Amino acid sequence: MLLSDIYYKKKISEMLIGKYLPFKLNRHMAIIPEGFSPKGRKIFIRPKEVDLLALLGAGMIDYCIEYLSVANQHHLRYLPLPPEINLGHLRFASYYKKVKVRLGNGKLIKGKPIIYGIAILKNSQHPKEARLFEQFVIGPQGAKILRESFQTPIYPVKLIRASEWGSRTGR
Repeated sequence: MLLSDIYYKKKISEMLIGKYLPFKLNRHMAIIPEGFSPKGRKIFIRPKEVDLLALLGAGMIDYCIEYLSVANQHHLRYLPLPPEINLGHLRFASYYKKVKVRLGNGKLIKGKPIIYGIAILKNSQHPKEARLFEQFVIGPQGAKILRESFQTPIYPVKLIRASEWGSRTGR
């Protein structure tokens, strides 16, 4: 059962995924078989989500799943997802964790909010300048620029340590 199924109390994942893809869907996990390929299916997977925009613009696909910021930046029409399933809110982090995807290679990915971070490298060649840039980005002017780019800043800033959050891949 995926977040959409929990939120809508319907088997939406089976309607959208199960009929077309060989994924196994159970209570809180989607299992993607090893060696899965979208070839020959009505699905397009690209290395970067913005690569789908050319296909969309050329009329080769009818819709795609994009970040809200990308949809706004490219003036696309979109259907907004509720915060409980859009992976965009820190306050729903414990809710997002309810679902997992197990890849064919055995790797487990857990749901968590999609957020951007900023950090200064320990061995930065210019730590003073790096700190000034960081302060600019996390300050009110940086937040304004992010909003103008259709990004939702976490403002005021919230410090999230890697140990609290887990690795980048969701393990």
